[in-house]
Amino acid sequence: IAKGGGRYGAGIQEMFYVPVPTSETVDNSPPTTPSPTSGPTESPTASPDTSYPTALPPVSDASLPESPSSHALLKVLISFDEYPEEVRWKLVNKNDPSQVYREVPFGSYVDVEHITEEVYLPTGNEYVFSLLDEKMDGLYGTGTGYQLILVNNGVTTEIASGNGNYGAGVQVFFSVPQ
Repeated sequence: IAKGGGRYGAGIQEMFYVPVPTSETVDNSPPTTPSPTSGPTESPTASPDTSYPTALPPVSDASLPESPSSHALLKVLISFDEYPEEVRWKLVNKNDPSQVYREVPFGSYVDVEHITEEVYLPTGNEYVFSLLDEKMDGLYGTGTGYQLILVNNGVTTEIASGNGNYGAGVQVFFSVPQ
């Protein structure tokens, strides 16, 4: 829907709306999450969660099931240059920026070429995705860039994509229909 490609200096803003998908069958059951143990145990029952908080647990299977009707899955894909630690991104509610759905600070990505992060978002809201570069030079080189993919009610839509020529950063405004 929105494609990057030029040098944008201090950044670019893109606004778009995702069409309401038509689906005859929708799984309306809420997502399930593991329950904590009732008290201390002799040995741990699960590893500590070191991931960034999300509204719902992320899905890691490449063939995504239909999301619950009240949430959509946003996939954030980034292909880095030689300095991934210079990249940070943030996903907030457009109407209430204090409502942060995911924030990845500078220095979080080290010695990686590509990442795919997944965040469940409540439907019926507008969001702002901000991708920033600490040195304000974007992602340098061939094959670098970003892509945002939304999976809502079993329909996959590319929200935005661009190469790394975004200077200090890029902002993408989007809505997720009910």
